[in-house]
Amino acid sequence: MEPQTKGWSGVIALAAVWTPTAMAMVAWWSAASPAFVLVLLALSPLVATVLLVRRTRGMRASEQRLNRVLTRLRTTLGDEATTDALGEDSEERLGQNVAELVRRSNQASARIGGLSATVDELRAVIDAGDDIDLVFDASGTVILANRGANEFFATTPKPLTGRSIEDLFIQTEILDLFAAAAQGRTRRSEVRITRPEGRRIFHALAAPIELTHAELRAQDRERRVYLSLEDVSDYQSAIQARTDFVASLSHELRTPLASIKGALETMHEAVHDDPAMTLRLVQMIANNTDRLEALTADVLRLSRLEAEETRAEITDVETAPILESLVTLLDPMCAERGLTIAIDVPPELAIVRTDAHLFELILKNLLENASKFAFEATTIRVRAERLDSATSRWSVADEGMGIPINQQQRIFERFYQVDAARTGAPKRRGTGLGLAIVKNAVTALEGSIRVESVWKQGTTMIVELPGSVKTTTLA
Repeated sequence: MEPQTKGWSGVIALAAVWTPTAMAMVAWWSAASPAFVLVLLALSPLVATVLLVRRTRGMRASEQRLNRVLTRLRTTLGDEATTDALGEDSEERLGQNVAELVRRSNQASARIGGLSATVDELRAVIDAGDDIDLVFDASGTVILANRGANEFFATTPKPLTGRSIEDLFIQTEILDLFAAAAQGRTRRSEVRITRPEGRRIFHALAAPIELTHAELRAQDRERRVYLSLEDVSDYQSAIQARTDFVASLSHELRTPLASIKGALETMHEAVHDDPAMTLRLVQMIANNTDRLEALTADVLRLSRLEAEETRAEITDVETAPILESLVTLLDPMCAERGLTIAIDVPPELAIVRTDAHLFELILKNLLENASKFAFEATTIRVRAERLDSATSRWSVADEGMGIPINQQQRIFERFYQVDAARTGAPKRRGTGLGLAIVKNAVTALEGSIRVESVWKQGTTMIVELPGSVKTTTLA
């Protein structure tokens, strides 16, 4: 009982006791009958007795209620000590018990708050990743799902919680993993799942979770199953691409090496007295040596670009000197085939903001490609234009056989060569890495490249470089 309430109770009791006495005194001074006065006087101790009895009963009832509440809360908090009956305790003992109860309650609230914060942090960590994480009960029903799982199954109308594993997965590998984990065994496997964007490869892990709370008896403990799916498609694709690259490189290296070896063996065994044959074999060795040198250089360039070892260093670059040096470099091949290179660069693009080395590498490979596959006595056109306030477009067009439409998406692959009709004689055959190098160089400049080609009419390679237009240009 609060102090303020107890004070008011005392005032009411005092008023109840003294009211009959006061009324008796008034009756005496009013000359009332002695019998009436005695009755009023007798009411004072009677009223006081009744009030005392009621208050005593009320206090005992309150103490008993507090005792029951204290017992329940102590049991809830795990206190196994026997709670003493409070009916005979003093108010001081009751206050001590209530204070202890409040202290324990605050401690429990703090522990619960800490656990809640920990659970929220763990949930945030689990939801931060892209993995698919699910928890099932022993029957295979979903009881927990992270953000990745909800996004993965976003196309299905039903919520994940409460759904069965057979409803979510049809892959036998996943169902077998769950069955093993439900029996207490951890299992891993790679699973292929068809998605709207195509087939994806997942690393799947299924592990048992045992509930080991102290309050659960051994026979009452339940098993949960944790299932995690990690998308490793890009990683597997990178491994496969590297494997294919090594296989293709080995093949490309074997061809010139075999030619060199064969020429050397022939020279050693049979052509000592044939100067013409010797000269022919020497020329063959020289050509294949040049091919090996070009292949090695292209492999190194491509490896650096793909490994991001080459960082774009953006500076003001004059375009005319670069184009002039490339024309001079290709002049022997162009003269042999009767080709002409025409350049059309507007004054506003006389200087561009780009990486000089990457910019030259892009134009060099595109011009070399066009020089190999253009029809003889035709013109290769280099054209530049400004698309907007920041982006420039550079195109290299040839008049040649063109690229079949079904092969246009593959020309940027490493070592990919279009059919023999396009490739031409071995003398004009490239390393198969030129356009792959261009693609990676353009990517390093955060640009884009595409091809426009018409069969038997010609091919145009188009490169767009954002941020390359300089606000002030040469006069």
